[in-house]
Amino acid sequence: MNVLYIIANRWCGQINRENNILEHIAVDDIDFIGKKGADVNSIEKTLKTHCLKVNIDKTEHTSVRKDSEDWKTTKKVGSLLGSKEDIEHRKHLSKIAFHKLTNIWKSGYKTKQKTKIKLYNSLVKSVLLYNCGIWALTKTEKTD
Repeated sequence: MNVLYIIANRWCGQINRENNILEHIAVDDIDFIGKKGADVNSIEKTLKTHCLKVNIDKTEHTSVRKDSEDWKTTKKVGSLLGSKEDIEHRKHLSKIAFHKLTNIWKSGYKTKQKTKIKLYNSLVKSVLLYNCGIWALTKTEKTD
């Protein structure tokens, strides 16, 4: 259930706030963009007026500035915003996933090669390529 859908329906008076089970949901990774910090604060106030709670402990504020690249290490939906940073992070996580399966890789004839390939594709390759569609490649990386 989409938060904005709930807000719109409440505004139109179509949802009964007291008995609607659909309202007992958790929402993660919602991004609001504003030019000033006050814009973001007004969004939090608006959510409160619709009985939506913001977990302040889990709330992250990211500032994107021309003179800073701190935003590249901000994580959204399991990926870092900076492509190079995310690729390095994915390589690191996939190495960990690969090493966790060391006993299977070394099992020789006990585990069929077809099974090992399926395990690699599902447990290692998937970690490496997670969200790879959003990576921005440089001209050099495109030609390699």
